[in-house]
Amino acid sequence: MKKKSDERNSIIDYVITNIRSGVWKPGEKITSENQISKELHVSRMMVRSALQPLFALGMLRSEQGRGTYLVSKDTSMFLNTEALLEYRLPESEDYRRIVEFMQFRCMVEPPSAGMVAEHASDGFTERIGKYLGLMEKAASIKDSPAFVYADHAFHMAICRETKNELLISVMAHVFKQNEDHAFRLNRMVGYYSGLYYHRLLFEAFQEKDGRKAMRLMDEHLRHSLRDMMGV
Repeated sequence: MKKKSDERNSIIDYVITNIRSGVWKPGEKITSENQISKELHVSRMMVRSALQPLFALGMLRSEQGRGTYLVSKDTSMFLNTEALLEYRLPESEDYRRIVEFMQFRCMVEPPSAGMVAEHASDGFTERIGKYLGLMEKAASIKDSPAFVYADHAFHMAICRETKNELLISVMAHVFKQNEDHAFRLNRMVGYYSGLYYHRLLFEAFQEKDGRKAMRLMDEHLRHSLRDMMGV
């Protein structure tokens, strides 16, 4: 059985291949969710979830009763292989620092997300919903700094909701000290993955599902780290 992350990746590979090969053209109707589901042997729900961020990015549009249409053939919001190869040098101090930055986050943020989700207030979900909206807006115009700031605000809101002053102080310092690395990471991994996981995390917080939030946060951070390391 495929992992959900593998299913999502197969859907995105399918999208990128169809766009870059010219099978899907701007202004034309794309393959239906049902057909993609059958071709890739994944659930229709997974297809819908994987495609959802592309609507927020303005890459796809849906017309009720008619289907989904390709708006833009720009695939730069996905993993940027050229930027990744340019940056990923084993002897690079910057590379080592950003790996450590992400490894630290993998250790700290998933349990925090799980704990917060179980007692998430309406005010908290409203705040992270606002930051998610800012991420979507920034991604749609490829404003990397605005995207990174909104992303950090989303994650810091989770930290603040723990009410743990030490965690809040440490994470604020870590994000501030690694801003440049975060900008570079965004340039390498693109916008899609961040939007995909933040949408799912937002839903987990709305549902007050601690286990789901912890799992998604772990998967989100490790996915970014794996993309960056090319493994």
